[in-house]
Amino acid sequence: MAKRVLTRRERVLISAAATVFFAMIVLPLGSILSRKYRETQTALATAEQGLKDVRVTRRAVLEHRRGAELIAERVRAGSGDFVLFNFARSVVDQRGLTDRARLQERVAPAKLSLITVELNGISLEELIGLMSALQDGKHLIAMELLSTLEASRDKKGLNCSISLVAPRA
Repeated sequence: MAKRVLTRRERVLISAAATVFFAMIVLPLGSILSRKYRETQTALATAEQGLKDVRVTRRAVLEHRRGAELIAERVRAGSGDFVLFNFARSVVDQRGLTDRARLQERVAPAKLSLITVELNGISLEELIGLMSALQDGKHLIAMELLSTLEASRDKKGLNCSISLVAPRA
């Protein structure tokens, strides 16, 4: 059997058909693949951002839980005979604010102890020192409300009213 040799015209026709086939099939396929690649890149970037958001949220939740655990630990560590009023009175006495302070117990839910400390004519440093001393102990004490903070009538200090709350022993 003899080998068939294509004429020039047949070779040009086959080349043109192959070029048209390439243009009609392969180029649109490449375009589709390119679009899919871009969509995948966008989805990947979105997923990475979502993962970062989840990590930030997880970190915040873990920090919140740690804080709650520390608070629960401080509540458990408090001695059974802790009385907020007596503790605050002793801190006020230690700070030398007895003559300028008035402490008053308030009605509170069964598991909480609530007092109001009214201070007259104290400096800002004395107020900060008092609050630090109240927080330095092993007992959990929180400032519920700073209802008044104003200059005293004689302009020689501050008048303030602070509500403190602590869990009952």
